[in-house]
Amino acid sequence: EGFELPTAGLVQRLRHVAKRTGRTVCDVHIGISGGLDSSESLLVTCAAYDYLGWPRDHVHAYMLTGYGTDDVTYQSAHRLCAGLGVPLTVIAIDDLADLVLQKLGHEPHRETRCLTCQNVQARLRTVVLMTGGFMIGTGDLSELAKNYCTYGGDDRGMYGTNAGVAKTLLKFLVGWIAEKGMFGPEVSAVLRDIGATPISAGRACTKHSARPM
Repeated sequence: EGFELPTAGLVQRLRHVAKRTGRTVCDVHIGISGGLDSSESLLVTCAAYDYLGWPRDHVHAYMLTGYGTDDVTYQSAHRLCAGLGVPLTVIAIDDLADLVLQKLGHEPHRETRCLTCQNVQARLRTVVLMTGGFMIGTGDLSELAKNYCTYGGDDRGMYGTNAGVAKTLLKFLVGWIAEKGMFGPEVSAVLRDIGATPISAGRACTKHSARPM
């Protein structure tokens, strides 16, 4: 139920959008970090597209890298999208973040890791994704209920798949999907690695310098 309810809700929303726009298939945009929240959202989205009989290449995944992107989550995101057959585009937002900070008279985010630097990255990711079209929100119930998120950041989206799912349940669901092999052995292997990755608000172990693709 924890997986099927958000999937059914997204199916209904996508049907409505397709009908209103006169399209046979909708395109959606989703930010992928390689963590629990975005991984579960991507799985729900793929399940919704499979139910509708729509090709998964209409699900556009983006990894918007910044100073908090590390090699572990970077590789997990690539493996997950490859296993699901979802196109993944990597865009570095360092220059955009520094431009906004410069306008505020703030030092570049490469030189400090303060709250302002985290906020600007979260909002820029939303700007890029939401500008592209229908954005899938990835914020979970634990973040939203506790206000443990950047307002105007990952709490935004045209449809939030995890809005009614707590973080602890997300971890269980990802493990359950891996155990059931719902998306094949390759995806299950990635999901086990994602589930084993420590949960943190800002993982910044090894910086990964990504070039826009």
